[in-house]
Amino acid sequence: MIESFPTLPGGPINAEWRELLMQRAGDHNDGFTHTVGVKLDDVQWGWARSSLQFNPRVSQPANLMHGGAMMTLVDDATAWAILSMHGPGVRFVTMNLNMNFLRPVSRGAAIAEARVVRAGQRTVYLDCQITGSDGKLCAHSTVTYFILQPGSLWKGKEGQEQG
Repeated sequence: MIESFPTLPGGPINAEWRELLMQRAGDHNDGFTHTVGVKLDDVQWGWARSSLQFNPRVSQPANLMHGGAMMTLVDDATAWAILSMHGPGVRFVTMNLNMNFLRPVSRGAAIAEARVVRAGQRTVYLDCQITGSDGKLCAHSTVTYFILQPGSLWKGKEGQEQG
């Protein structure tokens, strides 16, 4: 069993695994995140970027993006960052999602970039920032996941076997 994963996310990921993840995200058209409109934009080893276009379905009465929609965006991006490090079969649930809302999103896209900070055998801790289309920081989040069923660890960073 692996005690912890590399702590430097964002490096090159095995091309086959990246392609499979991107395809899986594109095929996932019946889940909650798809209904809301969240889209996976990119994924690397321990890092992922997802986006959500502002639209009336995700707005609240003041015509700003709903906080729950932004939290859904974070939950999606952080889940893909975990999946980039695990092979097929991993199952996990959100233990804690803490969000600080710093400025509203009222047009364009909200873009979440998530990175794994620390990953152990049963818990994974991530950091995620949401920026608006203008590049300004809109929210900051930290998320902890519980690994219910570990997957086989994949070839993580290009050319490195993970045990």
